[in-house]
Amino acid sequence: MKGAVIKILIVDDSLTVRKIVTRYLLKHGYDQIDEAVDGKEALALLQQYEYGCIFLDINMPVMDGFAVLEWLNRVPWRDQIHVVVMSTEVIQLGQKRIRELQIDTVIPKPFSGSEFERTAVSLLNVISSKAQTVQLVYDGPIMIIDDSLAMRNIIRKQLENLNCLNVAEAVNGKEGLEKISEWAMLYEDDEKMGIVFLDLTMPVMDGLQLIEILEEKELLSKLQIIVLSGSIDMALTMVDGSSIMAALPKPFEHTAFVQAFRPLIEEKPIRLQTRLSEIKLFFDVKKNVENLASLDVIETETLSELAEFLFASFESMTLELSFPKERLREIPKEIFASFIESVYRSVLMIDHRIENYFELEYLYDQLQKIDRYESQISAITTEEILGYIRMKLLPKNNEYAELSAKISRYRIAIKTLIERKNKLIQMYKETPTKQLKETYEKYEHDLASYRGALGNHDKQLNDLSQFLENEIMDQWEQILKAQIHRMVKTANQIRAEFDRSLWKGMRTSKSFRSYCNTQGRHLELTTQSWLEHENNRLYGQLRHFFEVDFRTSVLIVGFKDSEGSRMREELKKNFPMYDIQAFTNWTIKNYGLPYVPNLFILNRESQEEGFETYLNEVAKRFETSVEMLNTLIVYKGAIKSSELIGTDSLYNLKRKNYIKMPSSPHEYTMMALKAKSLIF
Repeated sequence: MKGAVIKILIVDDSLTVRKIVTRYLLKHGYDQIDEAVDGKEALALLQQYEYGCIFLDINMPVMDGFAVLEWLNRVPWRDQIHVVVMSTEVIQLGQKRIRELQIDTVIPKPFSGSEFERTAVSLLNVISSKAQTVQLVYDGPIMIIDDSLAMRNIIRKQLENLNCLNVAEAVNGKEGLEKISEWAMLYEDDEKMGIVFLDLTMPVMDGLQLIEILEEKELLSKLQIIVLSGSIDMALTMVDGSSIMAALPKPFEHTAFVQAFRPLIEEKPIRLQTRLSEIKLFFDVKKNVENLASLDVIETETLSELAEFLFASFESMTLELSFPKERLREIPKEIFASFIESVYRSVLMIDHRIENYFELEYLYDQLQKIDRYESQISAITTEEILGYIRMKLLPKNNEYAELSAKISRYRIAIKTLIERKNKLIQMYKETPTKQLKETYEKYEHDLASYRGALGNHDKQLNDLSQFLENEIMDQWEQILKAQIHRMVKTANQIRAEFDRSLWKGMRTSKSFRSYCNTQGRHLELTTQSWLEHENNRLYGQLRHFFEVDFRTSVLIVGFKDSEGSRMREELKKNFPMYDIQAFTNWTIKNYGLPYVPNLFILNRESQEEGFETYLNEVAKRFETSVEMLNTLIVYKGAIKSSELIGTDSLYNLKRKNYIKMPSSPHEYTMMALKAKSLIF
């Protein structure tokens, strides 16, 4: 990517500094440059134009650099702009403060032109390449040993762009030696401990001294070192291919960085012992879930206690569970179900012995229980709740209980009066007297009064019952709605935790890393990325590929029918299990391939189209970069030196990814061995 596509803003009250910065940026092709003399002017420009990078001074009149940084950290597009701070105060900031302010790197004042050039151009190269970056799959330890804070920040940012986050730093060889000694204890049984980016020129202890000490301590052979130096010629002489693996100049380009780094993290392809179709995952196991207790056997005093009783099992299910730090992150049930079929099952089949498999199984079991529990709670009918309210809750209401007691007393009184009246009638028949008649009339009056009061109390009780039933039902609906919402939200968060745990486990899976790196599938380790593949590609074919044994694939392109067929047959003799295809046509879309082949064998002499153009089309189709494609270039005529060492050359001098067109069986055998060395 050309530097000119980045729009740059220089903010400094010093005209001299602005001129120096502009001169060196123009030298490297970055020509879209604006200037501001203080923070106030900078904010006006930032609100008017879209900048990719700001070179910012701290001490300025009117508005200083800190105010600009605070303003930037409040805008929604903050992550789209990069900041380089140029100031005498950068030493006082400290690494923690630099990260809090989201500063990409710092350049202490005063600085020389070469120092600015090394730092600024390296950062701008990283920014320019970010859109083209293909994420690798590596979470092993990495250390940057460099006395320049700016260079450490730039390398860290480049590694972050490549999805490599396990990065430590040291400011000189002595500090680096201490941390490497810690590695030696942590990774005592490992053949290789980690990757080190090592500056050769540092105070206290330089890179050369550190290498000598590591060799004495027998630690050098357990490291993979990429040396950094302004003098690249000297650095290249140190590369031995065993411990000193590569050298990078200062400043470095993105392509050179990836070419140096990528070979250190590649692993051999995996071979599955079990056919994928025979693997049974926890998705396929149906487990019984305990049913809710019947409402008839539940004894509670209030509706809240009933809810607490009903949801006690749910609380116990979530008691030991953790959730993603992003509390708002959720995955709904329906989407999760589609993830299982489109993503999770396929991924787990790559490594069903993943380290946290049982953790995933537990989370999935809890989700199954919660989903079943939610269904059971939702299935409780209104009639069942009304029956529970009438039988269990209404009698415990004080006003209801008081009215019920009064009604009972009136009924007892009426019954007693009726019995007395009947007895009095019998007595009056035997001996009619005035006194008995008066007593009878009094009983009749009292009975009418009690019956009237009983009717009133019955009506009051019915009205109160209706009111309490409606009120309690409203409360129940609110409680039920809130609890089910909480259950759904919690379950969605557990699903998000499942998603996060799955990819966390896959990042530590040697089989999965090997699959991603060596099979040419440099995929971002997130569900969203996989779903984008589902939308953008022939995902059915990709899933089909997951469901059979993995096979190494070789694509022969650009040869005549007779040449391509013979090459295919000769390679098949040596590698009968390889999936080898030959095409005369250079149009990648005609192949119907759902994945990037392990190796392209290309005809340099083809008259139809240059293999450089073809590889660019392949990289675009599979959303990767040309550097990530594995190639073997077959030639007939002599190769010019300009082809081999050109800036954008696809020839790899280290791996020697080129071979003369074979003609004899022996030469085809040599070609097969060359192909195998490139694949593995």
